[in-house]
Formats: sequence, C-alpha cells, structure tokens
Amino acid sequence: MNLDRDVRNYGYSVDDFELSPFELVDMLDLRSRLHENYNKLDEFSRQQLKNYDKILLLNAKEMYKALSSVYDFDNDKPFDEWWWHLDKVAQGLLNPDISAMYKKKDYVM
Repeated sequence: MNLDRDVRNYGYSVDDFELSPFELVDMLDLRSRLHENYNKLDEFSRQQLKNYDKILLLNAKEMYKALSSVYDFDNDKPFDEWWWHLDKVAQGLLNPDISAMYKKKDYVM
C-alpha cells in the first residue's frame, strides 16, 4: 500500500462529481483505509488529508446526492468515520470538527 498515493487519489475524488457513484463509494472505502493507517502518514500527507477532508465536508450535500443512488446511508459504520454518514453531515446532524480531529496525537476522535 502506498499511502502517499492513496492520499492523492482521495484528494482527486472529493470534488469530482463526474465519477460514478460506485467510484465514490470506493473513495469512502479508501478514506477508511487512510483512517486506519493515519499514524503511518508523514506530516505532509496528514496535512493534505486534512485539506481534502475539508473539501469533502464542503461538498457533503452534493456528494450525498451523488452517492444516494447506490449507497445505503443507514449503516452501522462508526461516527468517527463521518464520511460514511454524509447524509447526516448534509442535514447538519453530524458536524465533524476536522481541526480538533487532526490535533490529537493518536488521531482518535
């Protein structure tokens, strides 16, 4: 696994609404893998990931619409993986604090 490449690929997808909904689900899966391996990222990749997460949050409504045709947002994913809950983010029911999330040493929300 090349984590730097994965961060870049995630970044390419967070505002690309020409991707198929299935490719967007793959993006969410990729984000979960980055979440699992966050402590292995170098500082530059961590900063990129933070910036890409901010973009995804800004695009939450549009991304939710793009994904809703193929993804069931009624899921049992943990809320610390907020990208799986873009429906709640778009509705204002879940407000991830990106800045606080990335300040924690061990990246625990």
